[in-house]
Amino acid sequence: MQWDEVRQRIGAGESRTVEFKLGFDTRKVGPAACAFANSDGGIVVMGVSDAGGIVGVPKDPHEVHEELTNLLNTGFNLPLTASYGRHPRGNGWVHWIHVPRQRNWEPKQYRDVAWVRRERSSVRPSPEELQDLYNAFGFVKTEERLLTGAGVHDLDDHRFRQYLSGRGLERKDGREPDILDDYRNFDVVRDWEGQTSPTLFGLLAFGRDPQRLAITRSLLVRNTAYRAASRGKGVLFAAEAHGRLDEQVNRTTDWALSLGRRETRVGIRRVEHPLLPIDALREAVTNAVIHRDYAITGSAILVDLFPDRMEITSPGRLPNGMTVAKVQRGGISRPRNPLMADYGVDVRLMERRGMGWPAIEDAMAKFNGTSPRFEEYRDERAVRVTLFLKPEAGSPGENLDAG
Repeated sequence: MQWDEVRQRIGAGESRTVEFKLGFDTRKVGPAACAFANSDGGIVVMGVSDAGGIVGVPKDPHEVHEELTNLLNTGFNLPLTASYGRHPRGNGWVHWIHVPRQRNWEPKQYRDVAWVRRERSSVRPSPEELQDLYNAFGFVKTEERLLTGAGVHDLDDHRFRQYLSGRGLERKDGREPDILDDYRNFDVVRDWEGQTSPTLFGLLAFGRDPQRLAITRSLLVRNTAYRAASRGKGVLFAAEAHGRLDEQVNRTTDWALSLGRRETRVGIRRVEHPLLPIDALREAVTNAVIHRDYAITGSAILVDLFPDRMEITSPGRLPNGMTVAKVQRGGISRPRNPLMADYGVDVRLMERRGMGWPAIEDAMAKFNGTSPRFEEYRDERAVRVTLFLKPEAGSPGENLDAG
């Protein structure tokens, strides 16, 4: 990065990817560089005040360079890759290190802390942010969490065998492996301190009653139909979709399709249309169920039907460096829950990885010519898909043909 670009960054002020340091102190540079490495990358500029005033560092520039090189090579749990630059300014020098986003086998740590970037500050991560971070590095995944309050008896052996059969993995000679060994092989259970317990993935994919535990009680879909255009006013129908991953999707889809139908006439014939195309609805709900952040407990997926739209809100930010633009482009898949994503494809709940959003767009365009909306709310830790009803569909209260 050249001085002209650095000067432009200084002029724009501190941000999620730019931090200023008035002087030179590796104890202050370290957390910022670590946070940029663990987040989306950024630049640490030394010799600049918080307000953007360029004052320079009066220390010998060669000594600064040497200390920075030592910091990057030995100051973290793993060496940190960064480019270095400097520029003379008055009686001193402006120094900078440009740190790209980095992914190794574990997050970067400075003084045993995996720093993260929060708006314009480098901070110690909250438990939720730390879980996100380790998920992003593939070090510990929430779906692999061991549920010690459950046992093998909470799993449906028949359901699991059906799953293997659907994948073409049943033995033709009838000599099936021991069910417990197969559970271990497919990450459905794990052993810990002499006890075998389901993983979160195992319970949600093959459990008899996945929501019976306190920690899994909110891992479901809450469906609500409103008479008005906002939440909290005129609730018409509400239902919770419990059960396994596929059951949550199927029950939510059935609930939504039962609420209303739009009628048109072709000659003397009456033709009924659903309020939304089932392909788009099913894909949107499936993505919410499969890709939600299961580290966030106490929050359910929300499916809200209003007179003009349906909103599907899923807990958690986009994972693993994904952006709204990448999701909308299609063909890019970095799932937070890869076991669940593979399961969703295997049981034909969802399109092949990375093609969910294009499928939703195509279905909505053919159905009513509208474009769905995809939004991320980073502060609220949620993502939302909005599907728009036909203008003539009216409100659910007007067109309900309840089942």
